[in-house]
Amino acid sequence: MISAMTRPSWPTTVADYHRLAALARDRGLQLFQEAGSGAWYCTSATDRFRLYYVTGLSCTCAGFWRHARCSHFALLLSELGWLPAPAPPAITCPECGGSEVLYSRECEQIGFPYPPCDRCAGAGTVGAELAA
Repeated sequence: MISAMTRPSWPTTVADYHRLAALARDRGLQLFQEAGSGAWYCTSATDRFRLYYVTGLSCTCAGFWRHARCSHFALLLSELGWLPAPAPPAITCPECGGSEVLYSRECEQIGFPYPPCDRCAGAGTVGAELAA
């Protein structure tokens, strides 16, 4: 009997793509565009004689097929200007102090649950524009 092992997957974030593009630059990966067809190729960090075919949707390296992301792909997205700006870091909500709820003596005395914080909508963090 053959059993397939699967790895848990998680969504790729914009920060992941920025990290991978920076890693590609640190490793000295280079992109080349084929004259005529416009196809993109990227060098390999582990095999100096290998080029990976990279498009705006995929890459032919094993890492992309395993994880649906790789440094070659991220480098192309960065080179083409297709990476959105990274999200600013979240700030602890100044209203609830990151507890996600508003403490109320009245709620404690009558046994009601604490209401979610209005400022962060119960998330515990806010963007820089809501922190002030």
